[in-house]
Amino acid sequence: MTYIDEILTNGHAGMLNDQHRHQAYRSAIHKAIKEFHKKNESVRLLDIGAGSGLLTLYAAEAGADFIMACESNVTMANIARTVISDNRYKFRNSTKISIEAVSSCDLDRLYPEFRQSFNIIVSEIYDSELIGEGCLITYKHALSNLASSNCVFIPARATLFAQPIFSATLDNYCCIPSTSNKSEQQTRVSLGMPWEMHIDKVADVQLGEELQLWQWEFSLEQEKFWKGCQNVSIPNDKQCNGVIVWWKSYIDAENWISTAPSAHKDFQEFRDHWMPLFYPICNLSSDIHLTVDVSDLNIDIRHTKCDNCVTSGDINVLPLEMINYRYLGYMNCLQLNEAYYKCLNELSHGCKDNVFYVGPASVLPALIEKKLACQVKTVQIKELPKKLVECKEAVVLDNCYDPFSLTSVSFYYRRQTLERSLSYHNIHLVPNRVVLLVTLVESSQLSNRALSPNTIDGFDISSFSNSVRKCLNGTTGDDMFDPVFPWEYDYKSLCFPTKLPSFHQCGKHFSVSVKISDGGIVTNALFSLGYYFGETFIHFSDSDYFNKVDCYTFVDRFTVAKGDIVVFDFEVLKCQIVSFKTAKS
Repeated sequence: MTYIDEILTNGHAGMLNDQHRHQAYRSAIHKAIKEFHKKNESVRLLDIGAGSGLLTLYAAEAGADFIMACESNVTMANIARTVISDNRYKFRNSTKISIEAVSSCDLDRLYPEFRQSFNIIVSEIYDSELIGEGCLITYKHALSNLASSNCVFIPARATLFAQPIFSATLDNYCCIPSTSNKSEQQTRVSLGMPWEMHIDKVADVQLGEELQLWQWEFSLEQEKFWKGCQNVSIPNDKQCNGVIVWWKSYIDAENWISTAPSAHKDFQEFRDHWMPLFYPICNLSSDIHLTVDVSDLNIDIRHTKCDNCVTSGDINVLPLEMINYRYLGYMNCLQLNEAYYKCLNELSHGCKDNVFYVGPASVLPALIEKKLACQVKTVQIKELPKKLVECKEAVVLDNCYDPFSLTSVSFYYRRQTLERSLSYHNIHLVPNRVVLLVTLVESSQLSNRALSPNTIDGFDISSFSNSVRKCLNGTTGDDMFDPVFPWEYDYKSLCFPTKLPSFHQCGKHFSVSVKISDGGIVTNALFSLGYYFGETFIHFSDSDYFNKVDCYTFVDRFTVAKGDIVVFDFEVLKCQIVSFKTAKS
């Protein structure tokens, strides 16, 4: 794996394009170093979680006397060494820099000379929850074992906020349809696992009054207040179906970064690496009462007056997969459900005993059983041939909306494998056909995610062939890819979606011509899926917020005008796109 691959797979591409983050840290680091030098004190700076070495570079250019950069990921530590070496000419020769592939929590044990020796400690180990990457444990260790008595900590403090939220769109992703034949009542999901999302991209969001949930002062005197439990009430005079949680971190007294939604005064810019968190709760018209329990690694938020609701911990009611809100979204999608039901009604009359479901365990088979009064057998792809040998006729229901792992290209490969293995006249696939489409778009936000052109979803997927095979064998393939959901970004479509041929029918190379419908600058190509349920074709639009999983590729930017023809030249290996080129015809 190359350095660029490692940066992409670790989500660093978005961070490296976050200008507000860079400016805040650079200003704070320069100012802190300047203050020590004014007092004729040498600067010994510790960079915790150095990543690509950017904050170390800021400290070096500001004239730090000694810098210790800790990065536990060996590959990223090597990247940091390369970055520092390539930029050595930008800072003075007297600055000494050491980059160690260790955790800062092991530094004093491995190098006793560093105990209580650093007068500036810099770190950026946040996630969308703020403390989920273990920053509190790391900070406590640093303050107790590595910081000098006059140490300046960057960032200095952080605050967690909550706001009630109402959205009819999000409400569809808070309900589980009943699997009982006796009841049509929906089960609502309550506070549990938060859902990380770009709240601002949901068109009908209404936000209520904000409340401060917690505050951390990253100094030794305040350490005892870093965890605990408290009850809070959020004033709310409107209907509410959730709470959003976001944070603001003060890098120093003047500089800060935030994950606040765009409607808030603290909003800075679109961020792909940190987002607000959405906690679903039951519809309420009165004040919202929360219990906030903060530990070293987790922020647990519970609603104290939420009766008759399911939590993500109630596994007896919620299968594990249902915790993921994208499953709840497509389960409540009328367009999708009606297409499934229509096809199954037409196909299953003669084979109600032979209806098979391919995909992760979910309540979808139970819903179909209720609707069609038939039993659905859940199987893995590799098990199907044996199950179907003695079937005179069968229906195979394919879960084409697995939101955990499969982006469009890899799902298309999986689907073609399924179609080829079930090419019997008496086997009916639902949906009966899946097509892969490509759309050219203009989007600075999407192009900032990737560093290397002509790679799918920020990756060359040929290097993930083993993971794809595992997924085909029935594993979930979690985190095999980082799916991109384009409607969360600002982008303009420059052409209509164009269908690609089946990989196994087109040979090793093939070309596809795309006609431009709207002029602009091509920055990305989006790959999405379309589905045929009988004669009904479904290709979800931007308004279907959770129901489409796309992957994308970053391309060398070029300008197009309405009516231009752009040609894609693809190379396919073992039913996977391994490379492509774009050019105006």
